[in-house]
Amino acid sequence: MNDTAKADSFWLSYFMAESRVTPVLIFSSEGVILGHNAAATQLFGTTLLERGFEALFLNFDRSANLVRWADESHCQKLSVATASGFPATLNFSFLRFEEVILAIGEYDGEEMRDLRTALLTTNQQMSNLTRELHRKNAELHRLGMLKNEFLGMAAHDLRSPIGNIYQFCQLLLDDKDEISETHLSWIETMNDLSEFMLTLLNDLLDVTAIEAGKFSLHLEKQEVCKLIDQAILLGGRNPKGIKAKIRWERPTQPFYMVLDAQKFVQAACNLISNAVKYSNPGEIVRVETEFHPHYLRFMVKDHGPGIALQEQKRLFTSYQTGAANSQTGEKSTGLGLRIVKKLVEAHGGTTGVYSEPGSGSCFWFEIPVSQTEKPCSTGEKP
Repeated sequence: MNDTAKADSFWLSYFMAESRVTPVLIFSSEGVILGHNAAATQLFGTTLLERGFEALFLNFDRSANLVRWADESHCQKLSVATASGFPATLNFSFLRFEEVILAIGEYDGEEMRDLRTALLTTNQQMSNLTRELHRKNAELHRLGMLKNEFLGMAAHDLRSPIGNIYQFCQLLLDDKDEISETHLSWIETMNDLSEFMLTLLNDLLDVTAIEAGKFSLHLEKQEVCKLIDQAILLGGRNPKGIKAKIRWERPTQPFYMVLDAQKFVQAACNLISNAVKYSNPGEIVRVETEFHPHYLRFMVKDHGPGIALQEQKRLFTSYQTGAANSQTGEKSTGLGLRIVKKLVEAHGGTTGVYSEPGSGSCFWFEIPVSQTEKPCSTGEKP
């Protein structure tokens, strides 16, 4: 090997080994890649060996001549397809070493400056938008708290006079034999409306307290079957006082869990009363329970009109009611299922519904057994 060949070999080795940032490629005189350094692999992100010159560059000109560029020590500004998917512009210098051509790429300084400026501008805009988003969220939270406070005060102040109207209607209805049919109809209408308003106000108080975080759970060991008995008793009567047909295969053994008794009964009662409202007279509403080692599953099944899938997605949000009409004629506040969801979630549980139009519905919730307490299915309370 003569001195020139030794020098060429030295410089090839140097560029391939030492150029950790600058991409270096070795081409044959026909434009086929024979070798490259790690920086080229990082830039292109793919196997380069034996690929043609034209495969790497986005603006390749068929009239390009690597040999001529190398002989003239020509520098070309070329766009390449990078591993990131974004194009990059590099200034390539082409040098001849014996039978091969060395291509050394340098990132375009102007493009890098423009890119750096664009990134800084974008980052600043993102920071400004993030600050504005935090400000808007804080304002929404403040307005939400004011809304809850107003609704709570209004509901609390209205509940007493409307409750008095309802009680007076009840007293008048106790002596309905002495009232004319016309007056009786008026009193029954006032009774129904005041009862609905009381339900609405109680639901509003519950929702505002829950959303404001002003309610807490009073957790104690409870015998779940007794609580379900209470829920069936409370939820099993329709607004006209007619007792619904509710079927529940009560377990023979008691089942104990740590939960808030009042809120559990409220959630279960809500599902039962909904099923009664949307069931035809004489139809059976079924209550089913599954007692598992790690959770309790409570289900209420009816034979009502069913619920379309699109409506199911909105059922557990505030002020949402289904398209079906109650069989008892009772109005819905659109808050009951939202309250159920919040009460169950406060116990760490989940809610849901299975339904098809014309096939009835199954509303359910699951409450996990406390990690520190195991359920007891024996006759003795632990």
